[in-house]
Amino acid sequence: MVLTSKSEIEKYIKYWIQFGFINIAFVAFWGTMMRYNMLHELPFFQQQNLLHAHSHFAFGGWVSHFLYVELSGLILKYIEYDKIKIYNRIIVANLISAYGMLIAFSLQGYKAVSITFSTMSIVVAVIFAIVYAKDSKKFPPQYAPKPWILSSVFFNAFSIFGPFSLAILMAKKYQLPFIIYHQYIIICIFNIMVGSFLLA
Repeated sequence: MVLTSKSEIEKYIKYWIQFGFINIAFVAFWGTMMRYNMLHELPFFQQQNLLHAHSHFAFGGWVSHFLYVELSGLILKYIEYDKIKIYNRIIVANLISAYGMLIAFSLQGYKAVSITFSTMSIVVAVIFAIVYAKDSKKFPPQYAPKPWILSSVFFNAFSIFGPFSLAILMAKKYQLPFIIYHQYIIICIFNIMVGSFLLA
């Protein structure tokens, strides 16, 4: 069994981290667009659509991206070198779904295309959780962070139920009361941030 070398892991992390910082710039730019749109209405963009695009991309292209990169970087030195291809594919799929959501939500809000990309991000989260849970058996028995890492992976996968159910409600045009809608968003954000990102 050929393990992944330290230099390969560093190269892997450095490469994908660059995308993470690019994505942060997109998050900031979309946030600026939202605030500008409050004062001067932008053509082709509705404020609600920009809001959905911003929030979905922030978690898909920024938070989840960093989570996948850092967690996979931790496990790579204990598993076969060929496994790096699997994690590369997962990260690429996540980025495709994130950019797809950014564009689709911005232009059309909750419609078939945006929901498709949102569903794709959910599938990616589940696949990552399954692959990582299986590979985590290769961690040394005395590896102290293991319970926290697995908890992070679990909560990240668990958090998919939030946006998925919200997408269904929005697609069916249920009129959620303003306060319930925003409390729902806050709960989802809290679960993702505390349950997955901070534990990692």
